[in-house]
Amino acid sequence: MANPYLSSLQSARKHMESGDSIAAAESYLIAYDLKLKSGGGDDLDFIEKQIRTLVPELPVPILESRSNSVNNSGSKTKNVSNISDFDYASEFAPEGHEGDFSRVAGMTDLKTKLTENVIWPLIYPEVMGELAGLESNSVLLYGPPGCGKTFIAKSLAGEAQTKSGQDVNFYIAGGANLEHKYVGDNSRLINAFFETLQYNEPSIGFIDEIEGLAGKRSNSGQIARKVVNSLLEGWNMLDGTQAMVIAASNLPWEIDAAIVRSGRLEEKIFVPSPDFESRKSTFDLYSKLKNDELSTLAGMTDGYSSSAIRKICVRGGRNAAREYLSGSRKEKVVLLDDVIQAVSEIPSDLRVWADQTVDAMLAGVGENTRLRKSVSEEYLPMLEEALRIREVLG
Repeated sequence: MANPYLSSLQSARKHMESGDSIAAAESYLIAYDLKLKSGGGDDLDFIEKQIRTLVPELPVPILESRSNSVNNSGSKTKNVSNISDFDYASEFAPEGHEGDFSRVAGMTDLKTKLTENVIWPLIYPEVMGELAGLESNSVLLYGPPGCGKTFIAKSLAGEAQTKSGQDVNFYIAGGANLEHKYVGDNSRLINAFFETLQYNEPSIGFIDEIEGLAGKRSNSGQIARKVVNSLLEGWNMLDGTQAMVIAASNLPWEIDAAIVRSGRLEEKIFVPSPDFESRKSTFDLYSKLKNDELSTLAGMTDGYSSSAIRKICVRGGRNAAREYLSGSRKEKVVLLDDVIQAVSEIPSDLRVWADQTVDAMLAGVGENTRLRKSVSEEYLPMLEEALRIREVLG
């Protein structure tokens, strides 16, 4: 279950963003009381400063009693400018699960790998440690963009909860967004993210676009190197806990080598473009067509991402609306022909990705073609998928 202290901080932050200073101060008071009962800490000073800044006239006897006890003991007040990482933790609220693996059609091999590499270590840590010698507490999902890595991660958290019979908290941190939004403070934010996972175990954390957050040090400045070090320290924090990290990347060879070495993002799982059953399921999700019609569309869209299929369904609906509003169709219904027309109007978004991936991974021409030195053979499945998509799309 979620930590009440962190939940109170998260609530305070939301109230601050909405401009409700009284509600924010009340949430901070709850957090203050909880922290005080648990033994206190440096963050008490920060919370007190927040409350007094938000509502200077608010009577807060709990703060006065603490202040008096500190003064009577002769202790010095700690420096309130040292902002606590717990405040940064309020940025991370538990995300809702996307059901479980029953929501992910097809992709059988992928679901098996995720079960063995994430769910088993999470809910059977002693068994996996003793029999498999498992030390890693994270996996890397890599593959083409728009193919549902975030959706799969949410479904994975739901599947873990279903299998374990206990609450599994799920948190998301955006890779590149964290670095640009919190320049100078990103290391403390990363620390707070890992602390949130640790204090709310069993938990799964998802870091999207990790190459933007932890790029190769040779291409990084001092701040970026500090971010990489903070990530490494965060993983060490999770050793021996029921907390896992899933990272996602469209450019895995751009990730700092220290992050993908043994014990960190050691397990690398390729997420391909949707297979036939997955494409069929996506069309079913966004349309009301018959089973044989869904199969027809799935057969036409090999090499398309999940996000592109959703766009096709939306375009198909617009085509149907045009027919109805122009008087050409009497019923408000989307027909197979409407969606087939949309397929012809929307090209695969993975064609450009396939060309760029092949260029990024291969060097040379003809018989001299070879993997670039910067690309590990571990990522060959991604090259094979890019070549396959180029062939399918022509």
